[in-house]
Amino acid sequence: MFHACAIASGISRSAVILHGALAVMALGMAMPCAAANHEVRIMLAPATQRPLFEPGLVAIEPGDTVTFISRGHTGQHNIVSDTGLFRCALGCDGEGGNGDPTYADFDAVVAFPEPGTYGYHCAVHGDTGMIVVGDGGPASVPITAGFTGSWYNSAQSGHGFNIEVLANGGLLAYWYVFDAAGNPAWIVAQGEIDGTVAILDAYLVAGGAFPPDFDPGAVTRTLWGTITFTFTDCNQGHAAWDTSEPGYADGEMDMVRLTLPAGLSCP
Repeated sequence: MFHACAIASGISRSAVILHGALAVMALGMAMPCAAANHEVRIMLAPATQRPLFEPGLVAIEPGDTVTFISRGHTGQHNIVSDTGLFRCALGCDGEGGNGDPTYADFDAVVAFPEPGTYGYHCAVHGDTGMIVVGDGGPASVPITAGFTGSWYNSAQSGHGFNIEVLANGGLLAYWYVFDAAGNPAWIVAQGEIDGTVAILDAYLVAGGAFPPDFDPGAVTRTLWGTITFTFTDCNQGHAAWDTSEPGYADGEMDMVRLTLPAGLSCP
């Protein structure tokens, strides 16, 4: 297991192992080796054969490193920070490597010296993950039935989510939003809750018409990407999304509760 012994200031410092040959690119002042390394592997979900990161949520300490591992895949993969802090595959951009998606096996090691919550994704398949460093800011809380309701960002009133926590441990979300041309868009997402995080497959629903002209055979459901939900308390949460659908862009936003259904309480 590789341990990074030189920790640079800023998250862009990385070390990359390429097919057994170790290449270390470091920026800034080196510090004594005290970090632990954690592994995240690109896997295929047994039921759907869709790529995913395993584990999808990793909690580490400041100064630790994460090794992103890809082995034996027929598709291209890479690792991209949701906020542009790193892009890695056969090395990391800006560190002498190449973060373009690749078919080749790779081990990309990224250091996380600063506390915070860092989302990332694959630019090809849209699979997502999250690294929580230290306290990560406000701690995320377990997602329970009481988080069912409507959520939005008050600075962006006019679009938002209806969220339902399901009895089977899943989460269902409806995002009433607009495309780049200003047309209404209906995005439906569903997936499993993993303690304090829910990473959902999201589908763009189109092709309908107002009754009596509605034809269920004309409705299409296109895989749009993924949406990740976390919450810091019963009234504040965060949504981050990754999409490969033309006309849309990756992003994230804080959100607050708008409604709580009758009969429910939180926590």
